[in-house]
Amino acid sequence: MLALGSWAVISFVHAFADWLYGDARFYEYWGNLMTNYKVPYRDFNLEYPPGALPAFVAPVYLRKLSGYPGSYFDWLRVEILVLALGCLCAIALALRDLAGPRLLAVRDPGV
Repeated sequence: MLALGSWAVISFVHAFADWLYGDARFYEYWGNLMTNYKVPYRDFNLEYPPGALPAFVAPVYLRKLSGYPGSYFDWLRVEILVLALGCLCAIALALRDLAGPRLLAVRDPGV
């Protein structure tokens, strides 16, 4: 719930939205270049590692697949939410696996 609340504040409070929108303009520009068959680091320069490039392209394709409703920034917010919830699920699974042997040791100190 805290993650969803934090995402909503950052996404919809005007002060934060303006701050995020400044960077999103670059992401949209680079994402559109890549979807128009331009090759990063050859056809245009950017200061991000290659692993960051799918994050710029995903909102462009999500917007195209949905029939172009909303703006790039709206789909970027959806992408941020999905990635944040995925990270929380991965953390929860990792903690569950780590807590198993510890809980057993607490219940049965003779082990």
